[in-house]
Amino acid sequence: MNRFERKTLSRHEPTTPANGRKDGNGKGSLLSRSMIGRCVVVIGLLYCVFHFNREDTASPNSRVSSHNLRFSPNEYGPSFLESYILRHTKELGYNVGDPEKIPDACAVWKDSSVSAIYDDLHKYRAELDEYNRLLKNYPGAKVDDVRLHLDEGICDTLEVKKGGLQSIFKSGLLSRVGDTGFVEPMLPPMRHPGICDDYKKHLMDMGYLVHDFGAMCRKLKRHSRTVFVDMGAALDFHKGTGVKPAIYVTHIYKLFGFKFDHIYAYELKPKDPKDVYERIPDDLRASYHWFNVGVDSDPNSSNNPLKMIKDNFNEDDFIVVKLDIDTSSIEVPLAYSLLSDQKLLDLIDVFYFEHHVHMLPIWENWKLHKQNVGGNLEDSLKLFTDIRKRGIASHSWP
Repeated sequence: MNRFERKTLSRHEPTTPANGRKDGNGKGSLLSRSMIGRCVVVIGLLYCVFHFNREDTASPNSRVSSHNLRFSPNEYGPSFLESYILRHTKELGYNVGDPEKIPDACAVWKDSSVSAIYDDLHKYRAELDEYNRLLKNYPGAKVDDVRLHLDEGICDTLEVKKGGLQSIFKSGLLSRVGDTGFVEPMLPPMRHPGICDDYKKHLMDMGYLVHDFGAMCRKLKRHSRTVFVDMGAALDFHKGTGVKPAIYVTHIYKLFGFKFDHIYAYELKPKDPKDVYERIPDDLRASYHWFNVGVDSDPNSSNNPLKMIKDNFNEDDFIVVKLDIDTSSIEVPLAYSLLSDQKLLDLIDVFYFEHHVHMLPIWENWKLHKQNVGGNLEDSLKLFTDIRKRGIASHSWP
């Protein structure tokens, strides 16, 4: 049950008859009490069945939306769509990690009989398309660095449409991560739903990501350092796919006046430094720190970027982490370490992660490239949601 939709069953207290006399202890009285007790149980069960069924099938417009609720800094308000998926992972087959029984993560988008949220998913998809249209035409922030203009109300201007994200996603189907603001709901196939229609066209499409730059701006202080940590930073990996994902993300942040002071890029495969330098956009070169080494999940290792963050930055800094090294034995422990280390939770604001799990259609691509795959879709959904619950705006990475 969505935690913003809790309802309390009325308690049935024993009553005294109007004549003031209590029932005796005879057989008839015991039978009467027994029958009444059974009726109460039956009525309670019928209520629960009706209530839960209604929760799964009712329109999100009849629910409490996360859009208008007040949140403490680390409180998470999941979208109705996200909550529904998490409640039905078993029925949808998302708890299966057997390579022979891999679930189709696109089924909920393509087949109306699979779930009760088919229409709501496509309503959200239409709003997402409108958001991306507005984002594409957004002229950019009026300043190059929002930190220099925080006392001028600059954060209130960082929106692609007057009224903010609520004016675009009117159905109230976004999730919200405390004071980091609105984010896209965590949904299969953990990337742009367009891959369910045109796989090649949308495989690297970043248009499923939703960022609340106004909210993130309000977290900044003038002295905040802005940091982007990129684990798996080969700029030549996605050849022929247009703008590289990490470059795209830094461009989006720049568009809204978030200028990264430091970009720490880690890559295991040996690269020619000259080639790397030439691939870095001009506006990022002064901030770029290149480490041609593999990352280590050992919390005490000098090659663990999370340790580097803990050793060098503080809670006033704005830190974005991206993790995609195609090696589950290292990246999964790194991702889960966020949940067990309070200092990392206090330091990191945004987290992007490509979690390689068994799900179609993307599994075929991972298998083709011999990438490490482990776990199931349910594991992935719970991981991202748990990280969000701890105050970090986590996003699935393509």
